[in-house]
Amino acid sequence: MIRIRGLLVVISAVIFLILGQTAQAAPDRIALVIGNGKYVNTNTLPNPPNDARAVGKALTAVGFDVLQGIDLDRVAMENLLREFLNKAVGAKVALLFYAGHGLQVDGRNYLIPIDAKIESASDLNFGTVDLENILRSLDDPSRANIIILDACRDNPMARSFASHSRSATVEAGLAPYTSLGTGTLIVFSTAPGKVAGDGQGTNSPFTSSLVKYLGTPGLEVRQMLTRVRAEVASTTGDKQVPWDNSSLRGDVYLAGLLPTASAQVPQLATAIASPAVPGADIVTKPTGSKSAAPSLQPPAADAAQAWAVTKDTTSAAVLQDFIRQFGKTPYGSMARARLKELQTAVPKLPDKVAVAAPTAVTAPPTPAAPSLSGIWQVKRCSVNGRCFGIEKITLNQTANGQLTGEWNPADTVLTYNVKGKIDGGRVTLTSENTMVDYNFHLVLRAASGPQSQMEGTCAKRHFVVDEEYTVVMTKM
Repeated sequence: MIRIRGLLVVISAVIFLILGQTAQAAPDRIALVIGNGKYVNTNTLPNPPNDARAVGKALTAVGFDVLQGIDLDRVAMENLLREFLNKAVGAKVALLFYAGHGLQVDGRNYLIPIDAKIESASDLNFGTVDLENILRSLDDPSRANIIILDACRDNPMARSFASHSRSATVEAGLAPYTSLGTGTLIVFSTAPGKVAGDGQGTNSPFTSSLVKYLGTPGLEVRQMLTRVRAEVASTTGDKQVPWDNSSLRGDVYLAGLLPTASAQVPQLATAIASPAVPGADIVTKPTGSKSAAPSLQPPAADAAQAWAVTKDTTSAAVLQDFIRQFGKTPYGSMARARLKELQTAVPKLPDKVAVAAPTAVTAPPTPAAPSLSGIWQVKRCSVNGRCFGIEKITLNQTANGQLTGEWNPADTVLTYNVKGKIDGGRVTLTSENTMVDYNFHLVLRAASGPQSQMEGTCAKRHFVVDEEYTVVMTKM
């Protein structure tokens, strides 16, 4: 009997050790990183796989348990998402990063696997991953949930779906969220409804900046996003401004607190292992306390670094976010002044002043404006840097300055009639069709000779999808 009892004690001890090791192995910080680029039924994207690898490496360096998938079809995407959601149970921080094509239809966002072919509502249900389902699965207020989407690229699938579905509303970019589950932060690489650039380098502008700041200890995640926002806006000339919505209940430090900052709030730090300071990833309200957790003021050095990349911006949104993060520092005053300067910088019309009428003189005859009749070579590039092949527009100018002609765009087999007018040095051309409208707004850069040029923009309207191009036209 004594031997049996002793054996039971030994077995119980072994089970206890096994369970203890399993509990220790459970990750406190779990991340899923996906980069889709090799699309089968639409244009490929070179950078998302690189973006996913870069973010995965950065997250691993700061202590995350990272699941990574590159160029995933629907089945592989769902399997990896299921594994991530299972591991997120009991974790303190769950982070999802997705780079690739995304689509918004009727205000809902969908992530696109590489094998998707989207032409109908059923294709949405069975060929994509509904982001709403992921958000619902992560809705746990005891955990910080962070979703980062570099998925607002120019997506031809949106145009294809819009042309096949008259009842659905398809918009550019991704849709915003007016409400989120408690403890969630969702980040867009550009403003909702806008298109982000894939970039000319190895990584997109957004991911390049994100990786740069992600590993900085002592930098709260929303302060990190302020730096990313300012840098991306500056890099892209304010064409791309990252956006976020948050319902986080505490401060989240992806790379941990600095040792000095951790010592200030030991009773508030959730017990999570951190590469910088153990137990200093999330600062929340103490258990049983009715008062909100005191927030750490951002160090002056952080404010100075953030201001260095923000001070020259012309985006009010970037300045407002800087003020929210660093408003109590001396740089907050400078940001408020800069914002006020932008908001009040409206050109004033000069007061009317009575002056004597000038002595009439005979003006020299105005030289006749050069004729725009002829064949023009068109170079047209979208905002993400994709340029079309050689295009030609044939123009005929009438005596009253009106223009008519023909154009065959490189992205269609149709021939479009062109009409327009000349107003001083500006030229407006319109090419209308039952499906697609093009509107050119051009400025004459050379007034004579065989190398006459017009430069400007072209706005394209395809059902409910808008695009913009830069255009250079050279007379042949």
